[in-house]
Amino acid sequence: MCSLLFFHRSSDYEVYFIYFIGSYGLGVLAYLASQFQDISVRRMVKLVLLLIGLIIAAASLQQIWLRNFFVWFVALTLYVWGDSRYPKNWTNSIYLKVITWGSQRSYCAFLINFTFILLANTLYILHWAEKRTRMVP
Repeated sequence: MCSLLFFHRSSDYEVYFIYFIGSYGLGVLAYLASQFQDISVRRMVKLVLLLIGLIIAAASLQQIWLRNFFVWFVALTLYVWGDSRYPKNWTNSIYLKVITWGSQRSYCAFLINFTFILLANTLYILHWAEKRTRMVP
């Protein structure tokens, strides 16, 4: 909740895990609420998801932060439809083949590009950002 209500509101924390842990945690809770074997754990997690939604709604009385609502609604969507199957008439459909083809390539492109982005940021911080700060009196 600290991540969603405090750290997620400031761009200063975008480079730290605490900025993203609220969204990630809601995804984990959505999975646990729908897929975990122990029914008592699933009930408890459903209650936690509901409480998080209420806390987000209560916090929006002070300031509306649509990103938190979006993250919570995505978690609820994953809870409700996350394990659903494609319709039977889609199994040999061109749409499913295009989605499968695109998803495999987009994840690969993300992994490759993310490495280069991290490398470029590291080189910038090590060399050019340091020289810029020395020039400023």
